[in-house]
Amino acid sequence: FQMSIESPTQVRSLLVLSLHALSQNLQDGIVYLTNECKQKLLEICASHRLLADPLCVSYVSLPRFGLNLTTVKFFASDELTDSVLFALTEYNKNLRYICLVDCPKITDVGVQSLTADQSQLEVLELRAMPGITGDAFHKVRADHLKTLDISACTKIQSLRSILGWNRRVSRLCINSCSGLDDQAFYDIAFYLGEHLVVLEMDFFHRLSEPVETISHLSQNCPNLSSLSLIRFFHQDVMGEEPSEMVRDCHIEDWNLRSVDLYENYFTEFPLLPASIQAISISLSGNEHLPSLVSALSAPFLTSISIKLYAKEDSATSLNNANRLLTTLCEKVGEKIASLQIAVYHLYDDALQLITENLPNLKHFVLRSIHANNRAIQKWFNVGANGNRLRTLKISGMRVSYRALFSIARGARALRDFEMQNMRAMDDRVLSILAENCRQLSTIDVNGCTHVTDRGLQALARRCPLREIYIRGTAATDATLYSLARFCPNLEIISFQDATRRPGFSTKAIDALQKSCIQRVLC
Repeated sequence: FQMSIESPTQVRSLLVLSLHALSQNLQDGIVYLTNECKQKLLEICASHRLLADPLCVSYVSLPRFGLNLTTVKFFASDELTDSVLFALTEYNKNLRYICLVDCPKITDVGVQSLTADQSQLEVLELRAMPGITGDAFHKVRADHLKTLDISACTKIQSLRSILGWNRRVSRLCINSCSGLDDQAFYDIAFYLGEHLVVLEMDFFHRLSEPVETISHLSQNCPNLSSLSLIRFFHQDVMGEEPSEMVRDCHIEDWNLRSVDLYENYFTEFPLLPASIQAISISLSGNEHLPSLVSALSAPFLTSISIKLYAKEDSATSLNNANRLLTTLCEKVGEKIASLQIAVYHLYDDALQLITENLPNLKHFVLRSIHANNRAIQKWFNVGANGNRLRTLKISGMRVSYRALFSIARGARALRDFEMQNMRAMDDRVLSILAENCRQLSTIDVNGCTHVTDRGLQALARRCPLREIYIRGTAATDATLYSLARFCPNLEIISFQDATRRPGFSTKAIDALQKSCIQRVLC
């Protein structure tokens, strides 16, 4: 008995047929089904609201169904309940990977039943789970647990329980955990210590004593190599200048290899650890250039991600921002891997240096009113640096037809492409893009009124689309049926602007949702 659960047409019907066949013919041999097949069936059940179906319940509740499962993964399921998790793991204590994302009906009881006696667990991800608290982790006892991600779990107020019993966690992600305070970081330092390598979080600026807390953490976690300090040195945090906080933290003495300094704006850039290899920074154009260039010239630093935001449209602000770009492209251009620019006018000399002096640039975002179309067109000629871009997003300016054609022909490595409100964007450009960019997974053509079914269907047939944004286009139901047929892994589709364009029928939307493996967010 063989089946293909990734058929691009009518996955829900295939699932029902498969469940009937399994329940009637394979109950005795269900333990021999592969872990991957079982997980895919569970994923489809959750995505298509079948977890409450009596047939699915009886199938999942079989004692031996979960016997050889090593992975449990559910995303955005409002049908997943504690009882389903209990049935899956009552006879299975071999889980290595658990991932639950945005499952509102799961409570502490469900997580406890899922994690009880799972001694081989290596990865535990519980993200955006509104129903769980710190009590959910009382039964997590895993000597091999290396990754813990509880991002956006706002009701968790303490990490002492889970870290006290699992001291070998090396990667900890606690972004947007607003219930945690300074004590959580003292617990991290005490229980994890030298085992902690990566810490992802974004709320240091909300701590009562941020400088003392981060200093204590760095002293007790000597192997911490990756850290997020988003908004940490913002001058509004404690009324101090950022430079004073930097001196108090002694960031240059840490053994970091990667640091995220987004949304920190320094006049004089701080010294960085000699071991630094990757850095993410925000700039405004008002920085002291010699100190900035000196810091970014660190010998082991090989990857720089930059967000440049000129806060004012004045001539001075524009000149400073463009001069900064010119200097960085000349001095450290080979290190820049990601560049996001928001400036009213990008000068020709700065744009030319971006297109010529950044050979390792992979991600480029431009929010500007004025920029040179000829430079953009030349950037994507055969053999030019633009051919290596994986992300390209341009908005605000009018990109010429010639420049769009050059992008469609030359940007063969693109995976994420955004051109909003472009009058020149049409089906011919999208057809060429589909022919050349076979790895494209995200496309955003919101507000491109000349885009119709022809171009979007070409993308659906040739590209493994996961996200598509088509508000304000001339698409019809034909686009949805093509997506349903050729893009089974589609996850997000955004349509209908303020004028309710384009308008799709309920039948077409339903067909798309039933035909995709995962639940499509509309």
